[in-house]
Amino acid sequence: MENNLRFSIVVPIYNVEKFLDQCITSVLSQKYDNYELILVDDGATDDSGKICDAYALKNDHIRVIHKANGGLVSARRAGVMVAKGEYVGYVDGDDWVADNWLVEVDKVITESHPDIVEYNAFKSTDGKNIEMKTSHFRGFFDEKEVKEKIIPCMLCDKDQRFYTFGVLPAVWSKMIKTEILRDNLCSEDKITFGEDVACIYNSILKCKSFYGIDIPVYYYRQNSQSMTKAYDAWRFERLEVLFAYLNKKLLRNNRQLKSQYDNYILFCVFYASLNEAKNNTSFKEMGKKFEDGLKRLDLENFVNETTIKIGIPWNVMLYLIKKKKYRMLMVLCRAIVKVKYSYKA
Repeated sequence: MENNLRFSIVVPIYNVEKFLDQCITSVLSQKYDNYELILVDDGATDDSGKICDAYALKNDHIRVIHKANGGLVSARRAGVMVAKGEYVGYVDGDDWVADNWLVEVDKVITESHPDIVEYNAFKSTDGKNIEMKTSHFRGFFDEKEVKEKIIPCMLCDKDQRFYTFGVLPAVWSKMIKTEILRDNLCSEDKITFGEDVACIYNSILKCKSFYGIDIPVYYYRQNSQSMTKAYDAWRFERLEVLFAYLNKKLLRNNRQLKSQYDNYILFCVFYASLNEAKNNTSFKEMGKKFEDGLKRLDLENFVNETTIKIGIPWNVMLYLIKKKKYRMLMVLCRAIVKVKYSYKA
């Protein structure tokens, strides 16, 4: 490896032994050599840690960090804090990258030297890869353009259908200058939902240039079973931690995000209701759990007073929440989940 590293690739790892070989091999197969690969074993209880060590013995690109389990935020931070590269990129342990990934990003950096580089991805579900755009900001944006074009709609693009991120808050779709990322890393290890939201937007607020590459070079694995059946019993508790952090760290830095943030809160409320519809209890019990969650987040007045314009089915859901018809809300949400995800109780 060269002394002046261009890239540090951080892979946070927890119990992904089934996919880890593909992930690591895809990085090591890059048509580019000036990088280090930092594998962060976050206290895995399967053979993930052993797999990391075996690869490190055979390839001097690799460094392995073994740490006690602290969650995704903690693992990502551990990797970034030891990074030696000019830029940091993330790859989740169950994902993989195209072999031209670093070549394409390095080409942009050599020509334009942006603080943040973004690229498209493939969403891989049950072996089927579908291209996904991570934003519509493509090409080079200087500091003025970042402030005038990207920031005003990065958290929520209100010109699109509800709900559309202006810039997808996925750290795996970005390559960020190391010093910017370190200064804007999520510092709350208790965040286990919306981790990327708590990092990406602050990084964009601090960047002086942005470049979007209009090609997919990342493969994001999505498990259809977890999409359809996974019920998060702690969703409102997770949202409480996330919202507290964003109120302190994001809005404090840029008040013009308030309107976008309000849209994001409503979006999270709607998806919390859809999450409750995956619970195997009665509609009445689901509705009570949702009502209690709304009170926990102190969002009843926010929902009642919102004038955010949304379309079907969101406006129907909003009406039911405002009227406190939570059982009927759960009936609707169960139907939506069934249609969208082929849900089977």
